[in-house]
Amino acid sequence: MTTTAPVRKKTRTSSASKVDLNLIIPSCQRRSCTTTRSRSTSTPEKTSRRGRKKTAAAGGGAPHASGMPEFERNEYRRLVQHMVRMNKELAAPFMKPVPKWVPGYYEVITIPVDISMILNRLDSWFYASRADFEADMRQMFVNAYTFNQPGSLEYEYALELHSIFNTMMSTALDKVLQHLAEEYEKEVRSTTSSGRKRKRRST
Repeated sequence: MTTTAPVRKKTRTSSASKVDLNLIIPSCQRRSCTTTRSRSTSTPEKTSRRGRKKTAAAGGGAPHASGMPEFERNEYRRLVQHMVRMNKELAAPFMKPVPKWVPGYYEVITIPVDISMILNRLDSWFYASRADFEADMRQMFVNAYTFNQPGSLEYEYALELHSIFNTMMSTALDKVLQHLAEEYEKEVRSTTSSGRKRKRRST
């Protein structure tokens, strides 16, 4: 995340532009949302035609070793990429980490998050669940609300991009839930069919 100009944090009183952070901070603990997950090594690996290794559990709706299905991970990655592509000006301040030379930023912001970090974490299967992904996205916006003054460019950009993200996330979640429901139905039909075949053989 980059800023157009360093802004000194001030203690703010009630304001029409002030955001109620209780409405946007996720219920999960920050520490649990941002610590690195251990990866399971029991999943067998196979090499694709192009030489890339992938786990047997990473295809279709099956969960990766991290716990998140590949379809779901890909949907969230598309969401972030599309949000950035369609809102380049709004997203620009949040694309990379805030420079170290910005006065006081890293004293005030103890959990820095930016879009490049989120995309890298999606690529590396860092997130074990939707809640983990959403926690990082919302932390990025909370950081902007905390460090910048209401009415500043970065603050207003964060408000608008946050609203866009919430709308896009709702749509993405609908797709994910629909896909998971379809995968579940396929599994039930397959299990039922296998049970019938075994029953016929036993009679």
